[in-house]
Amino acid sequence: DDANFDDEVTQLTPYAGLEFRLPMARSGAAGVRHVIEPIAQFVWSDNDAEDVPNEDSTRSELDEGNLLSFNRCSGTDQYERGARATLAMGYTRFDPDGWSLGVTVGRSFREEDLGQFTATSGLSGLQSDWLTAIRYDSGERLRLIARSLMDDDFDFNRAEFRADWNGPRLNIGTSYIWQAEDLEEDRDDAVSEWTVDTRYRLARHWITDLDWRYDFVADQSSRARVGLIYRNECLTVGVAASRRFALSDNNDTETTYDFSVALNGFGTSRGQRSYARSCIN
Repeated sequence: DDANFDDEVTQLTPYAGLEFRLPMARSGAAGVRHVIEPIAQFVWSDNDAEDVPNEDSTRSELDEGNLLSFNRCSGTDQYERGARATLAMGYTRFDPDGWSLGVTVGRSFREEDLGQFTATSGLSGLQSDWLTAIRYDSGERLRLIARSLMDDDFDFNRAEFRADWNGPRLNIGTSYIWQAEDLEEDRDDAVSEWTVDTRYRLARHWITDLDWRYDFVADQSSRARVGLIYRNECLTVGVAASRRFALSDNNDTETTYDFSVALNGFGTSRGQRSYARSCIN
């Protein structure tokens, strides 16, 4: 329903690729296992594209999940095109005590810059940004991940850190994200935010959660939320209050209240396994 485009558009995107991997593993005397895997990938796709409105591929971002994907656009309105090569190196250390540490480094090289990606996506230009990701898993409670996109001058376009602690009754997570300004992504200023989200089981059927976000650019809290959930084998009832604080360019403070009811026991999911009884016998 856009007068600037044809009512019906059909596009075909052929891909061809080769990928080489050489995983190498070594075990130490104490039972520590090291795995190193260099990867080289070569992908070709045609350079032509149909003129269609781009609604779902405007926020693409390079990360370890799509580093070796044929198409690193975030949606289907736009497909990644052209010939490119991606080089990556992965290292993981597995400890016999149950914890693991992994590092991934990678970069892509293009034959031609077709201008498909924004400057801070990490994918623009003939050479992508350097992607670096570090993961730690304690094997039980704690998980850490840090990832970044930086150019040859070691200037960061994006950086993110996330930590999660999952206990018997308390789950807490915190993250920090930094993104450079990018007018193509409607971001006039850099983003620098810290978030905290927690969930605590008060009793068998009662759970409370609290979320909070702080904006370092505005130097103030931007959002907060508190909620209470009652859940049994048949029913989940939740109430929550959320508040969006006024920022320097927006003087509107908004508070919303939510009430939700969900019926459990239908389908294949059983939800919380701590409830011994079944709603449907």
